[in-house]
Amino acid sequence: MSKYRGFTLIELLVVISVIALLIALLLPALEQARFAGRRTQCTSNIRQQVMAQLVYAGDSGGRFAEHNDPWPEYVRSPSNTSRSNIWYVMRGQYVTDDRFLVCPILNPDDDRWAVTDGYATGWDTNAPYISSLYQWFAAFDRDRTVIYAPGETPWPNTAEDASSSAAMVTHWLRDSGAHSWDLSHNGAGFDGFRRGNVPGVPGGRGGGRGNADPQATSLKPAMMSSTENPVGYGDGHVAIHNPSEIHYRANHGPTYQYY
Repeated sequence: MSKYRGFTLIELLVVISVIALLIALLLPALEQARFAGRRTQCTSNIRQQVMAQLVYAGDSGGRFAEHNDPWPEYVRSPSNTSRSNIWYVMRGQYVTDDRFLVCPILNPDDDRWAVTDGYATGWDTNAPYISSLYQWFAAFDRDRTVIYAPGETPWPNTAEDASSSAAMVTHWLRDSGAHSWDLSHNGAGFDGFRRGNVPGVPGGRGGGRGNADPQATSLKPAMMSSTENPVGYGDGHVAIHNPSEIHYRANHGPTYQYY
């Protein structure tokens, strides 16, 4: 009869080391796969947001919902409480499930009712400020006071303006000089980067019209942490801009927008 011989301490340590090595090799691949899945969901969210706005415009004589808010991510604010604002006219019929307003990378816990800086981030609320981590550009430049980088297509006011080069939806990647918002994929969050020493550009909402700073055409945010920024365009396609493609596109007042 054979006598069973157990593992020696060295053999156990070797087995544990091999298992630890396999885990170390697999974890990055699993994390990459998880990130890729979340990115796919985010681009789907953006596409749905673009299409919801286009469907609304199709039912409204080609015009997008009123967007007289202080920032593009707001769909309701004290300065825009009329029954023609985005939240009032699109909630329910065109935005039937606001889960597509939640980025699974920026908010993986799907906490639609969180509060950021005192502003509600879900549509199922009657809060004075209602926003999400996606900016909506359609009809934000109704008076054509936003200044655009050379060659940049203006944000659309009507469905006819919504071309394949007209940006409609993206995350917050912007700088007002005093503060910055590095809130795209893998971004550092509020005050996540600085514009640098490039002078501000006059003009835009609240600042009067001005001329675009020529230095800003190649401007990139300094010390930006975001690894990519998805942008939804007027024809429904979504482009993933990597850091080499992210640069200044427009400014309203002192605020620079990057995508």
